[in-house]
Amino acid sequence: MSKKVKPTTNANLDIKTIVKEVISEFLNDDTFLQKIADKVNKEMQQKIGKLEQEIKHMQNKTNELKVEMNILRQNEKKNNVCIHGLEENPGEDIHNTIITFLKKNVNGNIEENEIENAYRIGKNKNKRRSIIVEFKSNKSKNSILQNKKLLKGKNVFITEDLTKENLEILKKCQEKFGLKNAWPINGKIYAIVKEKKLCIESLGKLEEISPEDHDIEEVEEQSEEEVEQE
Repeated sequence: MSKKVKPTTNANLDIKTIVKEVISEFLNDDTFLQKIADKVNKEMQQKIGKLEQEIKHMQNKTNELKVEMNILRQNEKKNNVCIHGLEENPGEDIHNTIITFLKKNVNGNIEENEIENAYRIGKNKNKRRSIIVEFKSNKSKNSILQNKKLLKGKNVFITEDLTKENLEILKKCQEKFGLKNAWPINGKIYAIVKEKKLCIESLGKLEEISPEDHDIEEVEEQSEEEVEQE
């Protein structure tokens, strides 16, 4: 049998030297390095793009849930109104105060048994905290809102009882479209956009409307009946 010839030490050194030189040439080759950088960058961009899509999907789902939760909270207030500016007296009977005020100024046919609850909100720092009035039916609530203009000049006004989110949406809509071009109806915020009435469910939807999309000229506030007919 022939003996296996082992490579000499010099041969091993030559191979290592050649490998080092080849690697060095590749590392000093700008084209080679650029190809590696491009490949890595492409794969990273693909992964980043996929992550961004997943994040956007989660954000959309979160926003949808926020809108749904806001709708549920607003639905709990569907029979409520908020009375602002009515003088507050120590030890007052709030139910009697409300009935007396509404009968005299807004709706003479309103009865005490139509009110489920009434209470003032906010800290007692002044004598005119707002009052939340919870009616037993939406019909009773609407009968009050339909006559709220009778309070003009009395320094007392009535609004819908809106959630914090809807109050913010209403404020932003009025700033963007004009005071008379945005209003609440049964807990929903409507605005005039390019001569069309739109329901603005979230601040996100409002932000999607560019300044060029709405008319500057203001229009009269629409009645509840007009909105329901759309």
